[in-house]
Amino acid sequence: MEKGISFIVPVYNVEKYLNRCVSSIVNQNDRRFELILVNDGSTDKSSDICKEWVDKYPFIHYVEQENKGLGPARMRGVEEAVFDYFSFVDADDWIENNFVQSMLKKVDNYDLVYCDTTYVDENEKFIKNAYFRSNLQYVKADIFKRMMYGYPNMWGCVYNKTIWEEYNIEIPPVIYEDSATYINILDAYKRIGCTSETKYVYRMGRTGSLMDKGRKNPELFIKALSELIEGAEKKNIFNKYKNEIEAFCVRQLENEWEKIINNISAYNTEDGNKLFSDFLDFHFSNWRKTYDLNLVAIGSYNVCAVYNRLKLFRHLQMYKYQFISLIDIFNGGVGTEHFCYRENVCNKYRKSMVEKIINKSFFQEVGKNSVILIDLLLECTDLIRIGSYYLTKSDALLDSIDLYGNIEIIPWWDDRRFMVWKNALDKFAQYVRDNKIEIIVIESYYAYEYGNEEDRKKYNNIETLKNKNTQLKKYYDYFKKNFPEAIWVSIDKHFYYTDERFSFGCIPAHLNEFAYYLFANRVAEVMIERNNEE
Repeated sequence: MEKGISFIVPVYNVEKYLNRCVSSIVNQNDRRFELILVNDGSTDKSSDICKEWVDKYPFIHYVEQENKGLGPARMRGVEEAVFDYFSFVDADDWIENNFVQSMLKKVDNYDLVYCDTTYVDENEKFIKNAYFRSNLQYVKADIFKRMMYGYPNMWGCVYNKTIWEEYNIEIPPVIYEDSATYINILDAYKRIGCTSETKYVYRMGRTGSLMDKGRKNPELFIKALSELIEGAEKKNIFNKYKNEIEAFCVRQLENEWEKIINNISAYNTEDGNKLFSDFLDFHFSNWRKTYDLNLVAIGSYNVCAVYNRLKLFRHLQMYKYQFISLIDIFNGGVGTEHFCYRENVCNKYRKSMVEKIINKSFFQEVGKNSVILIDLLLECTDLIRIGSYYLTKSDALLDSIDLYGNIEIIPWWDDRRFMVWKNALDKFAQYVRDNKIEIIVIESYYAYEYGNEEDRKKYNNIETLKNKNTQLKKYYDYFKKNFPEAIWVSIDKHFYYTDERFSFGCIPAHLNEFAYYLFANRVAEVMIERNNEE
């Protein structure tokens, strides 16, 4: 075989998008490629468009088959490929004109080369650049990390064809075929690299796409994950990668369940919960010990973001105490004579968090054998003293209630605040011991930078942030002395930046999607290690 890339484009009723896709491949600045168009039984004008392209260029090949699905269409393309390497491109997506040049620079050192992704909407309007694949490369991700993150897409990469054939990789005829194939690919391809550049453009939200159809029937996703497990068993690798496959299944179910609910407003969520839980119970008898714990989150948005990536049915759980510090729970509250709820509060979630403080919900919801995720970011927030009560001066509090009476603001740097917190910590420690609660500390700090993986800028108030982080370290150190048995989780400071497009605000207290993944990944690893020791 010759060094080059065989592009494989499955075609099924994509007349609106096909020319955009094919032209992006034809216009590559490196000519070491061929294009294989696999018409999977299209009933629109896609066939005519394919033939027009074939007539223009000798390196474009066209094959037809009856409708079998995306997986078999891709497999047909692999059979036809003549180059050493091949790449799948979905017909409604496209690639940058230096894709071939960039990817072939890497193939001498790697057997599977990824690129990063640009996301656009159905009308090709830019949404974001995603650098998850190069981030996985940066952290030297093993199979567990790759499976835990759950990014199985088969497009946007270049495969060594010889290895594919040696491992006899098959793509099953199911929707979510990439999920069904992922572990076999990771088992086969030991040397994985990434270009650290966005070379693939993915069109999101296309009406009528396979993903759109799949999210209207959750049983299709269960079928794909069943195929994944059956395929691993046939290759005798299921026991070898059981933890990895379990993590992947939970992560994928979590991701898709959110989207299924959004797509099927009338869907019975209890039926869906049972469908997914029964699947996990059948294949992974101990999955609940890691992913269905009585998990509780206390602190900033960051710790709650980690919580969201660990709970499977998080839409049913409200064991989150966001915008709430230990002071609010153990030294806080407020008398009815000192406050009233604001009328027409816009953010109902924030109000619900304030209600947890006032109603002292913690003591009803958090009991024996709970696992608490906690960070201390809120301890660098000013404190409100009103009568004998203390409250963290959070955005949620200020948005939800009006306070009355003799109010004193204690600044975040004031030693009096630290003393109030120490008192709350003593009460918390007693409660933890009495109820045999396990503590996992998400050691998060304020970010100094914002932007993305390619371009970051410093926040203007950098000295204030440094002072806050110094103070925060004081709180963490004292916490560690009082909870020597707690599990501590931290991440590489390379990922300490705020995503500038963050939906809840580009502020130093927020990080980015990959940072939250790293925290959650480490927590899952710790829980699995603990379960294996029992």
